[in-house]
Amino acid sequence: MITVATRSLLLSPPSSIKLHPHLRPLLNQSSALSITSQFPSRGPANPGLPPPTDRSFSTRLQFVTTPLFPTPSPHRTMSTSTSSSPRFTNRLAREKSPYLLQHAHNPVNWYPWGEEAFAKAERENKLIFLSVGYSTCHWCHVMEHESFEDEETARIMNELYVNVKVDREERPTVDKMYMTFIQATAGRGGWPMSVWLNPQLQPFYGGTYYPRDDGRHGPGFKSILRHMSRAWTTEREKVLESGKEVMEVLEKAEKSPPLSSRNTSMITSSFSLSTASQLATHYIDMHDPTWGGFGSAPKFPTPPIMYFLLDFCARCDALPKPEDVANLPVKELRAVADKCSVNLEKKGLTEKQEIVEAVKEGLEEMHEKKEMAKSVTLDTLKNIAAGGIHDHVGNGFHRYSVDKEWHVPHFEKMLYDQAQLLDLYLTATVLDYTSPPTDPSARPAFLPTDPAFHPSAVARDIVTYVSRDLQHPDGGFYCGEDADSLPSAGPADAAVKKEGAFCVWEAEEFNKVVGEEYAEMLRWFFDVRPTGNVPKSVDHQGELKGQNVLRVLRTPAMVLEKFGDKLNLGTISQITDIIADAKRKLWEVRLGRPKPHKDDKILVAWNGLMIASLARAHCVLAPLDAERSEFLDLATKAAEFIRARLSDDSGKLISRVYREGPGTAPAVADDYAFLVRGLLELYQAGGDVSWLEWAVQLQHVMDEKFWDPVAGGYFSGAKEAEGGRGQAEGGGLLRMKEDYDGAEPSPNSVAAHNLVRLAALAPGADGGPYLQRARETAMSGLEKLLRYPQTMPFMVTALMDAGDGLKEYIYHGDRSSNIRKLLHRNRCSTYTTITVADSRLSRLHPEAARIAEQATERERDGDLYARAKDGSWERVEWKEGGTLVLRL
Repeated sequence: MITVATRSLLLSPPSSIKLHPHLRPLLNQSSALSITSQFPSRGPANPGLPPPTDRSFSTRLQFVTTPLFPTPSPHRTMSTSTSSSPRFTNRLAREKSPYLLQHAHNPVNWYPWGEEAFAKAERENKLIFLSVGYSTCHWCHVMEHESFEDEETARIMNELYVNVKVDREERPTVDKMYMTFIQATAGRGGWPMSVWLNPQLQPFYGGTYYPRDDGRHGPGFKSILRHMSRAWTTEREKVLESGKEVMEVLEKAEKSPPLSSRNTSMITSSFSLSTASQLATHYIDMHDPTWGGFGSAPKFPTPPIMYFLLDFCARCDALPKPEDVANLPVKELRAVADKCSVNLEKKGLTEKQEIVEAVKEGLEEMHEKKEMAKSVTLDTLKNIAAGGIHDHVGNGFHRYSVDKEWHVPHFEKMLYDQAQLLDLYLTATVLDYTSPPTDPSARPAFLPTDPAFHPSAVARDIVTYVSRDLQHPDGGFYCGEDADSLPSAGPADAAVKKEGAFCVWEAEEFNKVVGEEYAEMLRWFFDVRPTGNVPKSVDHQGELKGQNVLRVLRTPAMVLEKFGDKLNLGTISQITDIIADAKRKLWEVRLGRPKPHKDDKILVAWNGLMIASLARAHCVLAPLDAERSEFLDLATKAAEFIRARLSDDSGKLISRVYREGPGTAPAVADDYAFLVRGLLELYQAGGDVSWLEWAVQLQHVMDEKFWDPVAGGYFSGAKEAEGGRGQAEGGGLLRMKEDYDGAEPSPNSVAAHNLVRLAALAPGADGGPYLQRARETAMSGLEKLLRYPQTMPFMVTALMDAGDGLKEYIYHGDRSSNIRKLLHRNRCSTYTTITVADSRLSRLHPEAARIAEQATERERDGDLYARAKDGSWERVEWKEGGTLVLRL
């Protein structure tokens, strides 16, 4: 993902700054921030995009985190070039990060983030120019080619600055701190991120992408470099004061009231199903009814939003049906009324019949809301699967779509997207919502007659891509693949990479590959056009002129209706076989093209996400009688890789990254939180107690390293890290907490989920404090959570888990048992936990160990127990079809 800044982001008067709402009051108090108001100003590079001024917070937040495409400057090539004999080599050549290595032969005298660079800046009294990006970032390549490979620009940088490069995936806490500064002063951010720092590492000016030269949009990068240096020379005290006050403002924004001043028990009561219903309404209103998704172009999949909506659907399914409430006692009726936002006291209802009628009405509204939430989520998943953001030939998903139709993607592929989308399509599979469209001309739905777009098929598609293209031979998963690659058109383009070159098709080549017999039919199915199907409005550089991005606008049934008689085809299966054969042929041709760069770092956090999803895939997709499956094997190998290569004997993580050995970047909060999540899912899927034991160890380390004992919640980085300022979070300037659920859920949201589950899966380890800590994690961001819950949907689901309690089961028997597998398949939401009875759990889960011992003595197998409302455990039976007799 790249977001391109459309202007230089100045510390102008606060009234003109687009801010996160919770930062605006703080910056309004600041006077020193006006230091750079005299610096050159720039207008928006894309006048067609309105400024994010008086809009809802969710829309402003989306604007912050979505990419903006600038109008191209005349010299821009949108590419990177290759060279077999580099003229320059800098300190980055000693690094392992693929992103840093990409810049190792720039004429810029780059330093990695660390003490050597900081000491040089202090010793020579120079400003630091900080550039942050990642290796698959398209616009990072653009700025490199324009500016960092340009010798004149490099001469200015080397003469006036100490230049530091950071891989944001290696050092997310550094990225987070300075990105917060960029977002707070401009209302948006992205990569490449460009920040000017004083020698004390305090930021005072910054932005994202800058064109090299001056133009109609204002001063270019070279001019800004000179201007900032002059300001440092002539107004040093003001620059220093500005940097100091910036840090004070950011530090104040990060502070939360102490836990001692709060009632933590109220946090869960504040987030019930009725609260979730209001939040669901917000997302439903954001939904694009034509193409799916939330908001306008550019469009991101937004997994945390869809996860929340599917979770909401599952919780609504657990409510009684309106026709069944008449026989409920009044106490239960009142509980149901609370969940349905029916205020019985306000209505003055006391008689049972009056209460029954009010509850019926509330339930009908809630189930109607559930159907709407289900519809918008599955509509979005359907359109993403059918659009060009989905690689129909090479499998997996690209990062985002630059248009509203999910048609033309930004072509990079990231592991964290694959992991989260896999989880979503698995949940859609479990819920089995497959109602056909009312309009027969509608785009593909999840239909049995359209198997390629059934959510289970899309889930398998993702696993195919990840296991084939992103897996280390020993099991870990790589970060992703680049958007750019060398085209195969001929020697004239041989040294110039272009976005999407590996994926797109000219009509003539497409016809030749698929064969003339079915070419017309396949062109209609994949929307292939003679002059290309990419609108000029989204092809800013003309790189996709004449090219086709494959997408699917018709079902096989529609293809059969149009071409069946003409091609002597009579069945849907014939159509799907022809389509599958065409994909195979197209993939074989693509394998002959130059492949995109692969970022072969292995990050703990993203592997944790993938381990969790693969473990769920075993439960949802593997045959019922299978003890093992490819999905469980993939998840297990990845977990074993992390345990063997990136943890010590105590289970503590020694680094967050692996590439040719463990990296120097320390593990941060999301590494621990995401890995614990993966291990808990892996334990529940396979029953291996060692994964639960390691999850408990990791949670203990996370509490020690990142927990805020004063205000609650987890800091992103440890207070003190090995290696001085170079390893400490944000250079040791500021400890921050991540709470927004954006492209990935925040580590605090994931940790809250983990803590609730650990309280159920390992109550003997620390059961009571786990739940208390989950509540305190949410309390740390309570003000933002109450005012802007739409920015923290994953945290809201965690709080509902903590308030409503989990459905807890203990199973004893064969791990391949149908009963256990069916239970997993009915686990539509994560608020169900499954503990495997095992005598080794005597410390972590004494009840599960006791059940295992008793069952062995009685020679029983296949028993299932559920925790009753009074806390006791009761044996439950199954009805025909795998439904629990006892539903708690």
